[in-house]
Amino acid sequence: MMDRRTVLASSAAMVGLTACGGAMPAAAEPGRGWILNEGGKTIASSITGQSVIGTGPNFSLETPFRIASITKLVVAMALRDFAADDKIDLAAPVSYILPYTPDGLTLGHLLSHQSGLKDPEVYWADIQTDIRTLYNRESFTHAPGTYFRYTNLNYGLAATVVEARLGERFDRLVWNWLTRNGFDAGLNWSGVSPRRRKSAAALYRKNEAGNWAATVDLPTDIPLASPTYLRRDIARLDSYSIGKNGTLFSPQGGMRMSLSDLIKVGEILHQRPDFHKPVWTFDGKNGDDEDAHFLAFGSGSYVYDADISPISGVPLVGHLGWAYGAHTAMFIMPGTDITFAFARLGSGADDATMTGPENLGTRANQFTVHQALFDEVAPILRTLI
Repeated sequence: MMDRRTVLASSAAMVGLTACGGAMPAAAEPGRGWILNEGGKTIASSITGQSVIGTGPNFSLETPFRIASITKLVVAMALRDFAADDKIDLAAPVSYILPYTPDGLTLGHLLSHQSGLKDPEVYWADIQTDIRTLYNRESFTHAPGTYFRYTNLNYGLAATVVEARLGERFDRLVWNWLTRNGFDAGLNWSGVSPRRRKSAAALYRKNEAGNWAATVDLPTDIPLASPTYLRRDIARLDSYSIGKNGTLFSPQGGMRMSLSDLIKVGEILHQRPDFHKPVWTFDGKNGDDEDAHFLAFGSGSYVYDADISPISGVPLVGHLGWAYGAHTAMFIMPGTDITFAFARLGSGADDATMTGPENLGTRANQFTVHQALFDEVAPILRTLI
């Protein structure tokens, strides 16, 4: 499994997309594009590629796809709302649900990546595996609240705790929150309408021959009614014990949404000031910054002040995603009504390079694909501020 540190060993650079204020003709390539919105109005967008290469239809602002780690931000906002409704307590210890975890560990620590937990090589489990087999006391290298490390398993543990406390599968809990907020979306397609499933975009990587190969969500792989989940052939969802395995529906990265949906996520984020300020800021020793990629983090969000922002001089709050060949992002400019989202749903083997920590002082270290898309949106965003 490749993490950002492994990615840094790659050596080739990526050529950014050409900025465009409107739709482009579909090409025999994966979907890619961006949208910039102010106060509920689309200011500009750029879309190209196909949802499924070779068979169409064209990728669009309404095409659902796997949004990768932006999922974490959506999940964190949902859990904050559950807490506001007194359904869960983000500050309560979770060790009675998750044994072999440090004293004082809370949902808040998990959501802000301050649990002290280090990801195992595989941070998910299938339907017949208990999540508690994925970690032990030695997996927690620091006391809760004292150290930041971006850890996918944090969200699997959080989902397990919430399931146990509320007595319902996590995908259904999140789907209910999404539905109340006007989304036709879900974790691993859970609850998503058949109509939207049929319009899904696949994710791609280039194979050794230089051809696009689908990694996730070809039409033949998407059920029209049930969710997708990690399972063995003999296992059905009715065999799942609630509160046993919160990784089942990928709370760390399995949300399916469109670029237009991500703009709506941003509109909700504008109303969540607790996500706009960092709860952790790197001081040189209090976390794993992954070579200047993580410099500040909020309750479930990247927090960039003007000095470290990937759009220099412009503060941003939101989340990045990278998985299965997709590079995604959704950010707001706090204190304004500006929101933007972008996605590139295919990557070559050489598209995992980063801009380099030498940029520290002007911008946080980014994947070159992400930075190219930030740079494409930047000129239009600057006209609005």
